[in-house]
Amino acid sequence: MKYTAKGLFLLILTATALMSTASTRADNHAVIVNRSNSITSIDKEFLASIYLGRTILWENGERIKPGMIAVDSPSIKSFLKAVCSSTTRRFNAHWMKQIFSGSGIRPLDFSSSENAIRYIVSHPNAIAIVDGSSNLDKVKHLKIID
Repeated sequence: MKYTAKGLFLLILTATALMSTASTRADNHAVIVNRSNSITSIDKEFLASIYLGRTILWENGERIKPGMIAVDSPSIKSFLKAVCSSTTRRFNAHWMKQIFSGSGIRPLDFSSSENAIRYIVSHPNAIAIVDGSSNLDKVKHLKIID
């Protein structure tokens, strides 16, 4: 099959548009903290360590209070895949093991992004993963650094 230069250009343009749309939909989570928290960005490995229960204190020595919206939501699935290199099933299994061995406290589950945001507003040491399309005016949205 022969393609003209214009046809090949359109094919590449269409493929690029489809890939960028897919990645936008996949990264639909937001990492938020209380506005009083001094951090503005967070290292991906440090964030994964928080949500897997390996890191429990901020640099100032205060206990981190992690939370997230429902683990089966698309936002959390994208977070687990992108940041923790995990699936919902593996994440849940990890926490079952931690809880039954007495080794940790699972991140809080919130029924909605709005509930998670209300929690963050009232807890200075909290961090949460919410839907990226949520209204984040009352909290600080962190940039994840690879």
